[in-house]
Amino acid sequence: MTLKRNPGDNTIESTDASVKLVGVTGTQLGIIQQVHVVDSAVATGVTSISFTDSIPTITQGIEFMTLAITPTNSNNILIIDTLVHIAHSGGGTGIIAAIFNTDVDATNALAVGAQNNGSPDNIQQIPVRHRQIAGTTSSTTFRVRAGGSAGATTTFNGSNAGRLFGGTITSFITITEYQV
Repeated sequence: MTLKRNPGDNTIESTDASVKLVGVTGTQLGIIQQVHVVDSAVATGVTSISFTDSIPTITQGIEFMTLAITPTNSNNILIIDTLVHIAHSGGGTGIIAAIFNTDVDATNALAVGAQNNGSPDNIQQIPVRHRQIAGTTSSTTFRVRAGGSAGATTTFNGSNAGRLFGGTITSFITITEYQV
C-alpha cells in the first residue's frame, strides 16, 4: 500500500482500495514554526510550590527556563512541551514543574506536572505539556518554574546542589506552532 498526499486539497489517498482512511481528509494541521531551548546548567533554589488542590502561582517555585515565540496567526495552535530534571533535598515530598505565561494568565500556571520524591535528592524527570490557541501575533514568553512542596533545596539538572553525568543532563522547552 502507498499513501500519497494531494497538495492541491491537502487530502491523503491510498493505492489500496480496501484501506479506509479515517480522519485524514480535509485541512490538516501543519507545523508553521518551532522554537526550542535546551538547558544543561545546574541551578538551585528554595522557593516551594504547594502540593495541594490549588493552581500554582507565578510567585511559587523557581524560574529555571523561559522561551519566547511570535505566532504568525492568532488563531493557530501552540503546543508547549517541557521536560525538567529536578531533585529536592526533602524526602517524601512532592516535586512540581509548571508552565506559566503572564500574557495569558497573570498569576496562574497553565499546566503542571508532579512526582513524589521518595528519597532526598532523588532526581526526577517531569514532563509537562500545554496546548492553547495562540491568541496573539506578538512575542509571548513561556516560563517553567519548579520546586519541592517543602522549603528545602531544589536542584535543577542535578542533585544535592551539584551536577551529574558531566553536565549532560538537560531540560528543555519546545514550542510548536500549528496552522489551523
